[in-house]
Amino acid sequence: MAAFNVKRKIVKFLIAIILISFSAVTFACKCIPGDMDKWFSDSIEVIYIKVVGTSLEADPERDGDRVKIQYEVTDRFKGKVADSGFAYEGLHNCSLGVKAGAKYIFYIRDHRIISRCGGSQMIYDWTDKGKQILEQLRAKSLNKSKHADLVKLSPFLFQKSRQLNQSSV
Repeated sequence: MAAFNVKRKIVKFLIAIILISFSAVTFACKCIPGDMDKWFSDSIEVIYIKVVGTSLEADPERDGDRVKIQYEVTDRFKGKVADSGFAYEGLHNCSLGVKAGAKYIFYIRDHRIISRCGGSQMIYDWTDKGKQILEQLRAKSLNKSKHADLVKLSPFLFQKSRQLNQSSV
């Protein structure tokens, strides 16, 4: 009889383990792998921020709620210049679970939405990986601004080039 009870407990334990492992797979975030270049180009703003507050509010576009995130900008890599702002995060498996006081890289898309799938992530700026991510974003930002300066200068450069070509003829 005691052997029967032990077998029964083992079977219950194994069933519990199997059910737990299936539920973890079922609820996992399933993002299509992306990279910094795609996240950067798809975003209207790319910023390094510190969260100063969060609040739950109704989502006007979906049946449910969303989190409004207020932040202070530590560094800006793309987008408008402001010292503070807000973004939204949905309540789903790919949410970051943003915490007040923590630092993040936000890749903000249309409607000011962020998500893990869009590249947004918590960042520990004292780690090698955190420093590397910030350096890569600063380099991207610098390259983007150099390109924008060249685009602004291109009519002037074209005109000067034309003048030089005409004077040499």
